[in-house]
Amino acid sequence: MVEFDRSPWESINTDLSLYRYLGDPNRAKNVCCPVLMLHGPMTSHRTWDVMGSFLAEVGIHDIYAADITDVQMGASLRGATDFLRQAVDWILGQYTPDVRLMLIGHSTGGVLARRYLLKTPDVSRISYVFTLGSPHPRTHFSYTVYVPPEEDIRETPHFLPGSSLVQTPDIPQDTFIINILGNAAGPYFDGTINGVFLPEAVNLVMPLQHAQLKYDDRVKSEILSCLKGERFRMQIFLESLYMRTPDQDGIVGPFYFEVNGMRTPYDGILQAVAEHHYHFSDNSTPLATLAYPADQRLASTVFRLKDHSRARPVRRRLFAKLLDSLGDDKSVVHEMQDNEGSQIAIRVRTQRMPALLNNG
Repeated sequence: MVEFDRSPWESINTDLSLYRYLGDPNRAKNVCCPVLMLHGPMTSHRTWDVMGSFLAEVGIHDIYAADITDVQMGASLRGATDFLRQAVDWILGQYTPDVRLMLIGHSTGGVLARRYLLKTPDVSRISYVFTLGSPHPRTHFSYTVYVPPEEDIRETPHFLPGSSLVQTPDIPQDTFIINILGNAAGPYFDGTINGVFLPEAVNLVMPLQHAQLKYDDRVKSEILSCLKGERFRMQIFLESLYMRTPDQDGIVGPFYFEVNGMRTPYDGILQAVAEHHYHFSDNSTPLATLAYPADQRLASTVFRLKDHSRARPVRRRLFAKLLDSLGDDKSVVHEMQDNEGSQIAIRVRTQRMPALLNNG
């Protein structure tokens, strides 16, 4: 009996357990960046059969997947991060230096992709990261004290006397992160893990089970819209902060911000020294990231400050409805005050998501 291999994948690097999707050699190809897909626990590269077929149908030619032992066995991601770095370097080594790579990760595979972004010094060659139902253990706020104590703040001569510049770890703002969650079993819950909103990512919630996120048409449609450049990304950053009326011991807060109903994460609750001016570095973590259709020209955003302090019965309040025009690499600063005279300035930046596929 002659054995017939029905697998659409071919092994291209046994040391790194890398596979390439074969597809139809006669199908028309688009000029697009290569894509590497990362599976979750107890699965393999074969979990991407449907997604691989979809990407090939829209004209993407270079589709890769990996078998990652540490992810399969539920082991620590430390070794898996080193593995992914080697795999990315090997794949990009097959192309000219101007080529960028796209990552798609399901479940723990998405956690690994984001971990790679945060742990790798230079991720300029990563264009998109799509995380599907990924149990991100914490947000980027966890890596820094957002309004740190006085001794951790750098004084700067560029602002008012007594003001400070808050330095936070850089995030890869030129890499577009799309965090897709399923909530078929309840709000922000995909049946397997609690969903975590990432402030640096566009967060989308779909009525899907955990496994469905790998092959559902709604997920594929969103990925395709991004790759065609049919979305604007809007990011909202803290520009400056001046808080009045301390709650206790000269400290204001804790407080948090809410953008279109999505609050800053629980590990991003802020506190500040009263009567002190804070200015935030340009590459600070955004408070929120939103997406709008590319044919939309204006975006209405509801911005709130909410106080968690229980030190006094009357809490500060801030509610603002902002209207911003959408455009590629546009930036505008909004200044506002709460009912106690605290001053908050936010910077809104919009970018057209890069079109990697034609719209044909």
